Amino acid sequence: MLHGLANALLSLGVPRVREWLQGRFGPRADVREIAVDGPLLRVAHATLPLGPRMRLEVRTATFEILRGALAGRPEVALASLEGALVAGDAAARFEAPVSFRRDREGERGADWVSGTLVVRGATWTSTQGTVAGAGQTPLDGEVIVRVGETDWSIRRGAFQAGRASIRLAASGDLEGDTVLRHASLEIDGARAGHFVDAVAALTGRALAPRIPLPPDLVLWGTLAHDTRSSQVSLRLDTARSSADLGARVTASGDVEVASLGGTLAVADLPPAWLAEMARAVDLGDAVVRVEARAHGDVARPVVEATFVAPSVSVRAPGQKRFLPPLRLHELRGSLHAGASGADLRATANLEGGGRATIAARLSPGSLEDHDVTICVVDLSPPWAVLLARALGRAVPAALPADTRATVDAHLTATTWTGVLDARTPRSDITLAWRGSRARVEGDLGGSLSFADARALGLFTGPILPRGDGLMSTEGMHLAVDPGGVATLEGTVRAGLVHLDGEGDPAPTLVLSDAAARVRIDGEGLVIEDGHASCHGGRVSVRGRVPFDGAPPGTSLVHVQFARIGAGVLAPLLARPDLGLPPDLALEGEIDVQGGDRLRAEIAVSSPRGTDVLVDLALHREGQISRLDGSTARGRIRAEDALATGLLHEVTPAHGDEVTFEASLAGPMDAVVFRGRATAAHVRLEMASRPEWPGLRLEDVGVHFRVDRARLVWHHLRARVAKGVLASSGLASLAGDGTLTVALMCAGVDLASLPARRDGKRLDDHVRGKLGGELRVDRRDATAHVDARGSFMLSSPDYPVLRRVEARLRSFGLPAPPTAGIEPLRCRVALGRHGLHVAEISARAACAAVEGDLHVGLDGALQGDLCVTLPRAYLAASPLLFVPASLVGGVRVPVSISGTLTRTRVHADLAGALGGLLRENAVTRVVSGAAQELWDTLGGTPPPSPPARPQRRERPPRRDAFDLLLEGDPRGAEIFDALVGCDDPRETLRLVEEIAAPRPRVRVG
Repeated sequence: MLHGLANALLSLGVPRVREWLQGRFGPRADVREIAVDGPLLRVAHATLPLGPRMRLEVRTATFEILRGALAGRPEVALASLEGALVAGDAAARFEAPVSFRRDREGERGADWVSGTLVVRGATWTSTQGTVAGAGQTPLDGEVIVRVGETDWSIRRGAFQAGRASIRLAASGDLEGDTVLRHASLEIDGARAGHFVDAVAALTGRALAPRIPLPPDLVLWGTLAHDTRSSQVSLRLDTARSSADLGARVTASGDVEVASLGGTLAVADLPPAWLAEMARAVDLGDAVVRVEARAHGDVARPVVEATFVAPSVSVRAPGQKRFLPPLRLHELRGSLHAGASGADLRATANLEGGGRATIAARLSPGSLEDHDVTICVVDLSPPWAVLLARALGRAVPAALPADTRATVDAHLTATTWTGVLDARTPRSDITLAWRGSRARVEGDLGGSLSFADARALGLFTGPILPRGDGLMSTEGMHLAVDPGGVATLEGTVRAGLVHLDGEGDPAPTLVLSDAAARVRIDGEGLVIEDGHASCHGGRVSVRGRVPFDGAPPGTSLVHVQFARIGAGVLAPLLARPDLGLPPDLALEGEIDVQGGDRLRAEIAVSSPRGTDVLVDLALHREGQISRLDGSTARGRIRAEDALATGLLHEVTPAHGDEVTFEASLAGPMDAVVFRGRATAAHVRLEMASRPEWPGLRLEDVGVHFRVDRARLVWHHLRARVAKGVLASSGLASLAGDGTLTVALMCAGVDLASLPARRDGKRLDDHVRGKLGGELRVDRRDATAHVDARGSFMLSSPDYPVLRRVEARLRSFGLPAPPTAGIEPLRCRVALGRHGLHVAEISARAACAAVEGDLHVGLDGALQGDLCVTLPRAYLAASPLLFVPASLVGGVRVPVSISGTLTRTRVHADLAGALGGLLRENAVTRVVSGAAQELWDTLGGTPPPSPPARPQRRERPPRRDAFDLLLEGDPRGAEIFDALVGCDDPRETLRLVEEIAAPRPRVRVG
């Protein structure tokens, strides 16, 4: 080769040199410039291909022309060179700037290259060699090179790349079988990833098989080779691993000794070294102590290894770092690998419960072909979830905390078989599966409690099954597709189901003989043909419950029900004490929607005419379910209202009917009802006073608001006994007894009021049109009711006066006229001592009455009245004419005692009139005349009585109903205040302010 090059150069023809180079190195070989300078031959811009991927790009080169003694042919020797050794392309490129200087010392006559080769800044494309914070450092160094006719040598080679250094020496032959006779390599801190990248750039392909070296692996040690054997002694270090590797291999390929010992981080192991299940989990920072030895053929060695890990943390793929990992303790195992495959044995204790044993048979050359037996005893819930996810199967996010499972599985390259037995104190499930990686099938049997089903995420929404009820499976089949999506399909049955909502206490709906065809897949639960019995009726269910939720408003589960008994309403209304008619029936449908929303239409009816339609709209805000937007409307019969037990003292009469419209809002356990109720007529009766007549209200209308704590009503209007009744008030429902009522009436005809049960009527004693106001208050449940008000009876008539007609006739008095000539007025006060009627004032043509009356809580009566018979009436009697003309009217004291049922009235009418007759009227007349005569004759007149002080005229107090009944303009203001104010206290304040006396103003 050298002789041919020398002849071409000496011919001084560039075309001939190019032709010679292309003939030897291919069509890419080229030289652009060549010149002879005495004994030197200078070449510039030459390209010398060194294979399909590598080339030597010569910028300048100088050859010395020598005259050889061999056949007189010329020879050349390389004197100097400047250029670059280049390999690859843009995807993977290696470039090393090089220079060569000839060194004649020690040069042999046959050497055409003898000198020092210098490399400055060699770089290459990095893939494995670059890690975070550790970029590539260019390679610098130099080596003494000698190339002769038949052999070559490299000595005193030293290269540096950052902190890494490499020293090398080698020799070999250019011809023959033994190309490399000797080589030695000393490595000090070299990064293995850079070595792999450099080889890939030089050769144009990654190492095959890919050398499983971590990118940040650093090598320390020596490699030596001679014609008999090769030896290696290395320390392999990463930030997490540290191991020593020693081996000696004979020239025939026998491994005389090989050992590996140290700690290896699982994160440093390449994916090809991990079996399928291990790849599916994140072992994190696990570090394993490994001791391994190998012998046999270097191509297929026999490996014996043991490994120990005191503690290994395990995470599922994608598990958040702030969640605690699962831990293995005392992981121990062994590996035996040979030409026929590898056998793996390992045991470990699972933190939280369980012990696992793994036995695996791995086929040679492929870790995908295996035969694995896994046995896990007392598997804890976190490990059960992790194991299922490691197999790529869809499972719930959590299992009940007290779940324990046993797994006995066998995996081969083509088949998967096994049995899973999972149990809690409430449930026991057995799953037997079979299949391959493409598809797994199995049968599920056993029972699952509702509590465990909720923990699995099988139920969601505002109404959930509670308690320790059980579901049993029937024909439940499991199938897993190649994508790892599991589908469970079959029939589920439950003898008794308690569906609980939210609230305190939680409402409960009881189902019996429940069954449904269900399907569970990676997206959630699908219910088909669900049905059950409920309080004498039937319920049907269909729909789906996704594991990951659904957009708000999306229809999920639809429930229809018919002829459900009334017993279901009380718990749903959070009133277990609510009594309802047994023949009350419900029909309707419920639609459970995404976003924890629920829509329902429920019709409630009874044979007596109650018909109510409830439209529920339930949605969740945070942890609170609200009924905002719900409505209720319809009619309620008095018989059904009485059956609830919510009405106590004042009750409607049978046959009455109330129509209402209301809205429902607020949290489910504190619903607010707000609406309006009307009734054509309602007859109210006092349950504790059956002898009292009922009060019939007509054209009733009221606005109300009911919540958990109180009932508020306002704008209550009704016609009563040809009059008007208005009220507003507040009653506590929280058990504290608070009560505030404002009551006003006008024009109530006493003659139109019904009679008592014993036939007695109020208009037998007094008649007229009643008006007035009453304010009722009670501070708490232990306090007495406090009521204050005033009443007026206009156009009064007193038939009771006829009872004293005979007594008056004995004194020559005519029958007393019963018509009143002024309204009857009084004030009432109800307190802890009873009812006090004060400031009674009534006047008829025959009498005027004033006084007070007290009725005790035990019904005792005590009153003192003063009846004044006027002079005009007494003068109608021939017997009393003269005394009455001289004396004036007569005051008759009246005392009342006894009880309400046995009243005693004592009035000394005879004594009062008899005293009038016994008065010596003639003597008084004569005495008066004598006194006048004495005064005429000049006697000293008796002193005049002192003048009575003149009282300051004050305008009379006008009661509110005076103004209403007498047509005063302020009457309209009072009526508006009565029916237009929601607050009873504010109502009374406004009425008192309007009716207050207004001072008279004298003009002039």
